[in-house]
Amino acid sequence: MSRLAEFADGFCQLLWRNAWQASILILLVLLANWALRRKLSHAWRYALWLLVLVRLACPYLPPSPLSVFNLFVRDEPSISASTTQLGQQSSGDALPTPPAAVQDSGVPAERSNPQQIAGDSAVARVENDPHVTTPSAAALRPFPTALLLFLTWLAGVLILGGRVVWEAVKLGNSIRRLRPTTDPAVLELLEDCKESMKVSTPVLVIESTQVQSPMLHGFLRPRLLLPEGLLNRLNSEQLRHVFLHELAHVRRCDILVNWLATWLQILHWFNPLVWLAFWCMRNERELTADRLALSSAEENERLEYGETLLMLTQLFRARKYLPSLAGILEVKGQIESRIAEIANFQNASRRPVLAFGLLTALGIVTLTDAHVPSEESRSGKLEVNLGTWRRCAGAPHSFGPAARVGHSSVWTGTELIVWGGRRGGTYLNDGALYDASSDSWRPMSPSNAPSPRWLHAAVWTGKELIVWGGRSAFDNFDVLGDGARYNPATDTWVPLSIAAAPSARSQMAAVWTGTEMLIWGGAGEGWIIEPIGARYDPRTDTWASLTENGAPEPRMEPTAVWSGNEMIVWGGVRYAPDQITFGTGGRYDPRSDSWTPLPTNGAPSARTGHTAVWTGSEMIIWGGVEDVEYMNTGARFNVATASWTPTTLQDAPQQRLGHCAVWTGSEMIVCGGVTAIRNVTFGASRYDPAADKWNHVTNIGAPAARYFHRSEGAVWTSQGLLVFGGSIISKELDTAFLWTPPPSAPRYSRR
Repeated sequence: MSRLAEFADGFCQLLWRNAWQASILILLVLLANWALRRKLSHAWRYALWLLVLVRLACPYLPPSPLSVFNLFVRDEPSISASTTQLGQQSSGDALPTPPAAVQDSGVPAERSNPQQIAGDSAVARVENDPHVTTPSAAALRPFPTALLLFLTWLAGVLILGGRVVWEAVKLGNSIRRLRPTTDPAVLELLEDCKESMKVSTPVLVIESTQVQSPMLHGFLRPRLLLPEGLLNRLNSEQLRHVFLHELAHVRRCDILVNWLATWLQILHWFNPLVWLAFWCMRNERELTADRLALSSAEENERLEYGETLLMLTQLFRARKYLPSLAGILEVKGQIESRIAEIANFQNASRRPVLAFGLLTALGIVTLTDAHVPSEESRSGKLEVNLGTWRRCAGAPHSFGPAARVGHSSVWTGTELIVWGGRRGGTYLNDGALYDASSDSWRPMSPSNAPSPRWLHAAVWTGKELIVWGGRSAFDNFDVLGDGARYNPATDTWVPLSIAAAPSARSQMAAVWTGTEMLIWGGAGEGWIIEPIGARYDPRTDTWASLTENGAPEPRMEPTAVWSGNEMIVWGGVRYAPDQITFGTGGRYDPRSDSWTPLPTNGAPSARTGHTAVWTGSEMIIWGGVEDVEYMNTGARFNVATASWTPTTLQDAPQQRLGHCAVWTGSEMIVCGGVTAIRNVTFGASRYDPAADKWNHVTNIGAPAARYFHRSEGAVWTSQGLLVFGGSIISKELDTAFLWTPPPSAPRYSRR
């Protein structure tokens, strides 16, 4: 239910956006056709309605500062999501049964205590994971409004679509059993009319009891349907007029347009303006077909053409509308206006320059989307005060790592180390080191490297990268319980001892204390939560267990930071034996091997997929998701006072999960993430806890939209924020970017 509700929410937002934008275009076309009714031919007025078809058929259109929809953009930070790129999944994007998750990293400021990399947190739910429900939370929620609207819309589509398909198939089957006419005179007349209309498509003439007036059926193999006995009741001139009109529909591909318009009308059955638009469009189509037929007829035939139309009106009635048909009596109430147009017919086109200019102008302003200005352009700030982005060397440059997500990234003080992860259905055990000062990569030795994996734990000790655990496939059982240490100075790997090692798991919390790696939580085989944490000492290559006494309830995807004395874990989720999202945490002191629970008073709401950083005195929690509620809220936990303080919502970035968060020495920077179902952003923002204030990071030159499975995507370096990899769901990315802070931020750590 949760996955469906999340999809319904995103779909309803998309449908509503498409509906109101199309409605504005419909009103503009109605206004233009009314104001210029004496200056535009029916062909041009019909062409204006084709803009509505394009608008309805293309929910995603390029942004433009000329778009009329700029008038309806609210004055708030809007972070673009490359949704058009998300429509197709790669073959390797099937997920394991419960969500694979993501991890969060708090990269510390320059201080006496060691650096640490926090453990994993979750985002895999965006890749259509079927197990995202949190029953405890969902049980307290009413039935989602978006889901109710989606189901109502779907019911309307199925009813209307089913009826159209049923009637079209029934008519098609009955027509296929009928034999076409073989009367030489009729066929010769038809060929003469085809030559006059410049139609080369084969057309069959069939008499049928299924139609009550002359109709064209089908567009691949068109058949001209005539009521039974009509060939004997019409003379050759009258039959010629019928043929010319129906061949006009063939020449203009009106049946194909009919089908497109009908399905768009079914998809937008709830919008009365769409029904009005397509009714007007059919009216203009018949008038345009009349004009095209008259332009191919002799001048002295035009009055007779009108008389034929009146005679058919008296003999027959218009059939109920079907998209597979286009008839000379399509809209019977329109006969009076059609006769008037025929009587006043002029072969010359009226004001084609005006018509073309109007069509072009309407296309520019309505077949584009709102151009969302950057925050700095709205506020008048100079780009120099928001920092600058530059693209770094990367694949296919020498030794640049391949595209990936779910990898590990650590900053050594001089280099970024990238290792492991997933690319499509391939799991990786290679990596590379990036030197920001020389903008160059060097490869990591594969000798003795751990087996391919993602969603593993990784910490930097000051000398070595330690990798442990993770998963080697998208399933419930390929969980790993081994690891290795990598020394960048010697470019060598050393396997970790497996004696007394903790049970295999992924999506655990992990921090470096200065002497040991601590891990806690995580998901084992069958997504069963592992309750016992462990500590690893690289000096002795030994493992020891953490006490369970007083520990938080076991979970996967918690965030963790190292305070200098304690590991602080918070949040997370479990999926077995039941599903619970947690809003609790604890502090672990390795000196006494003891846990202290975190207070819940003032704590953030329960969530997973969030981030956590350590400031030197506080842990900052931000973002995440519970059930289908994406968040842009957060809170700061002060260790000295054991209290929570919420982060401001003023100017806060868009809600998200699967983002990265780093600590600069004075600010937290968040970037990337998923803002709604299959909606990805990169938009970055800076949070100053001293002022409780959010500031924008420039979008100019910034990386493309992407999300991460952990905070593996970003680190704080001696030069600024360094971002690598990530995914847009349809594919993983191999690009790296460096954001250099503005000169007005001297307090940033330059370690």
